[in-house]
Amino acid sequence: MQIILRGPAAGYEAEHTARLFFPGAEKSENLPQEGDFVLAQSHQCTDLALLRLNGKLQWQSALRPQGEDAEYALCRLLYGMLCRATGITPPWGMMTGVRPVRIIHDMRAAGAGEDEIRARFLDHFGCAPEKTSPLGGGTMLGYAPILDREFTMKLKKLAEENNIPLQHEPMGGRTGTDADELATAGRGIKMALLSIPLRSMHTVAETIDPEDAANTARLMALAAKEGF
Repeated sequence: MQIILRGPAAGYEAEHTARLFFPGAEKSENLPQEGDFVLAQSHQCTDLALLRLNGKLQWQSALRPQGEDAEYALCRLLYGMLCRATGITPPWGMMTGVRPVRIIHDMRAAGAGEDEIRARFLDHFGCAPEKTSPLGGGTMLGYAPILDREFTMKLKKLAEENNIPLQHEPMGGRTGTDADELATAGRGIKMALLSIPLRSMHTVAETIDPEDAANTARLMALAAKEGF
C-alpha cells in the first residue's frame, strides 16, 4: 500500500488518517502502475479520495462546505471512504497524534462543558461512544480477544441481576492493562476486565465518580463470593 498526497490541505493529518487503516503503507510521490494505493487530493473548493485495494478502484469527491477547514474536510472525506471500503471503524475515529486529554484540557480552559466536549469527540472526530463513556455511567466491562468470554459474560449477568450499572468497552487484541500479561502467564489465566471511568488520566486532575468506584468494588465482591 502506498499513500499519495496532493494539494495544500493534503499533509500530516491526511497521511495519518490513511495510516489508521494501513499503518505499514509507504508514502509516494506518484501513482503506482500496479499495486494498492490511497490518494488524498485537495483543490481550491473540492476534495478527492481515491483508493485501489486488491485491484478494485474506489473514489469519492465532494464540494467543500464554505468556511470549513480544508484539512479537516479532506480527512473527513478520506476517513469515511476508507471506513466503508475496509469495513474498519477505528475506535478513536479520526484522531491522529493528538492526545485526547490535551483536547479536553484546552476545551475546558475555553469554558466548554462536558456535553460539548463529548459532542466534539463523537461528532467532529467520530470516536466510538464507548470512548466517551460518562462519569457516573457505571463500571466499564471490557471485551477483547485476550479476555475470557465466559468469565466476562458471568460478570455481565451478575451485574444485571444485582442492578449494577455497566458500560461496555470493546478493545483491540490487547487491553493495555496487566490482564494482557496475566492471561498468558504460565499455562494461562482466565481474565476479565473491569474499569472505573475517569477523565484526565495520569494527571493531578484525574477525576472519577465515587459511585462508579463503589459499584465496581461491589461487583468484584459479588464475583469473589460466587467463586468466579
